[in-house]
Amino acid sequence: MREVNEEVGLLVRVDGLLGIYAVESRADLVFNFRGVPVGGVIRLSAEADNIQWFNHKNIPLNTLPRHRTRIDDVVTGSIGVCLQLQA
Repeated sequence: MREVNEEVGLLVRVDGLLGIYAVESRADLVFNFRGVPVGGVIRLSAEADNIQWFNHKNIPLNTLPRHRTRIDDVVTGSIGVCLQLQA
C-alpha cells in the first residue's frame, strides 16, 4: 500500500496475495498483491515519470519478461498463491 502511494499517488486496499516469485539472479523474493483503489490521485513521481493504462494484449515490448509472466499469471486465471522461480 505504501509503495503504490509513494510511486503513483493512489491509496489502495490489499485484497489478496496473487503470487510469490523468487528472482534468483537478483536474490529477490517478490510478493504480488491484488490492490483495490480506495482514494488518492494518480500523479508522477521520481519512480514513475510516465503513467499509462495498457490492455493486457498491448503491454509495451520493453516490459521485462518476468513482469509479463506475473501479469499473464493473473490474466490467464492462475490466480491464487503460486511460487515461481524466475530468471
